[in-house]
Parts: sequence; C-alpha cells; structure tokens
Amino acid sequence: VSTNFHLVLSMRATLLIVVVLACLAYAQADIPVHCLYEEAVGEWTFHHSPNVFGNDVKCEEVMKGPLDTYKVSFHEPNVAVDEQGRKGTWTLIYDEGFEVTIGGQKWFAYFRYTQDAQGNVTSYCGETSPGWFHDEKPPMPGTPPLRWGCFKGEKAEKVVRTEVPDRAMDSDEIYQADPKLQAYLETEASWTVGPSVFEGMPLREVKKRMGG
Repeated sequence: VSTNFHLVLSMRATLLIVVVLACLAYAQADIPVHCLYEEAVGEWTFHHSPNVFGNDVKCEEVMKGPLDTYKVSFHEPNVAVDEQGRKGTWTLIYDEGFEVTIGGQKWFAYFRYTQDAQGNVTSYCGETSPGWFHDEKPPMPGTPPLRWGCFKGEKAEKVVRTEVPDRAMDSDEIYQADPKLQAYLETEASWTVGPSVFEGMPLREVKKRMGG
C-alpha cells in the first residue's frame, strides 16, 4: 500500500511539473512587446477608417484608404474621456495592448513593436499596430457585433524601449532540478519526487521541449 501511495504522489508531482512547463510554453507564445500601464495613460489620437465593414475586415487594406481622427484620453485608474466629453473605460491587456469602450464602440489594438535578427525587441508604447473597433453591443445575444472598422493609435509622448532577450536557456549547460523544490515537495507536501524528465539535458534542449 505504501509503495502504491508514493507512486500516486510521484505521478501527481510529475503532472504538476508538466502543467507548470505548459504554462511557461504558453507564456512564450505571447507577442514580445512590453509596455507599462503608466505609459498608456495620456491622450491618444486614433486614426480610423469608417465603421462600415463586417468582422472579416482586412485592416491592412482598409488602413490604406482615407482616415478620420478621434481623440481619447486615458485617465487613472481606468477612465476614458473622448473629444466630445463622453466617458467610458479602458483596460490594459497584459503588457501588450489595450481595449477601450466608449461612445457605443469598443476599440482594441496591440502596441507596435519590431524584432531584429538577433531577437532584440523594440516596443513603441506610444503607438499601436493596426487594430479593430466595432459596435459595443451585438444586435442580438449570441451574434457578433456589427459595423467594424480599423484604426491605429498614437500619443504625443513617445516611449521606445529596446530589450535584449534572455539567452540563458540557449547554452549547453546541463539542466539540474532545484533541490530546494524537491525537498519542499517531499517534506512539506509529503510527495515523493522522482527524477525530472529534463535531468541531464542541455538547457537549449529543455527550451525546445518547453516550446521555446
């Protein structure tokens, strides 16, 4: 009975490690732009197309046409005020973009970024890539919103940040499990932890298996 009990706990510990690594792999799939909340606060100008399209609108083509402007100010903690004095809300989406709900419309865009051949990422936190806007409410529950359009946002204050990627996982150093984590699982959580599936692998191989 004792052997089976420890076997079950070992399997649970392995499952926990797999889940953690899956989360890490998912996180690496995010776009690499990095902008802060305080960098989004301020007055934005949205250069936008007419909102006469469906939800299959191709912004690359639409943004080549004539554009109008619409000014919206982002205030702390999440208040948006447009050029007509109407109030709404804005939300930072992780550190990658924002969503604004105001004047019966919803607007969403990612911050603009570039990445060179060496993996260095430059985030332009006062600009966005082409985004979308549409009616705030759908015509009927369970149906998509109507009247879509595209826009790009820009602030008067430009914030540009270049970040060099962490290359610690690109080495041939051999992976070793954290003995403190193993000790905690075995003493505090009463789990029997078997050898890691990554034990003895070069870090670059571990990164590949994690989805990097």
